[in-house]
Amino acid sequence: MLTGQTCQIIGLPPAKPFDLRQERPFEIVLGTQPRAIISFSAKIVDQNGQVKVAKILDDSEEMTSLTPPEAAAAFDRAFGALARELVMWVAATD
Repeated sequence: MLTGQTCQIIGLPPAKPFDLRQERPFEIVLGTQPRAIISFSAKIVDQNGQVKVAKILDDSEEMTSLTPPEAAAAFDRAFGALARELVMWVAATD
């Protein structure tokens, strides 16, 4: 779980504490075109722990082969896209 205290460590404004949990898919889906899938929920909470706004973020990236290096690269691309989306969403939320 990533909390408001962690935000201060990584340089996000402490005025927007949030709770980030990975309770959704983090997997490789097989098929004609294998994909790495990451999904998580994020919540911005107030000082009392009340949820002010929440969002589910998910992304998937194609894999060119079923190898560990390709899986790691696909997860890296998916997480990078989600990290950008998360930071932009937190910054834009009142």
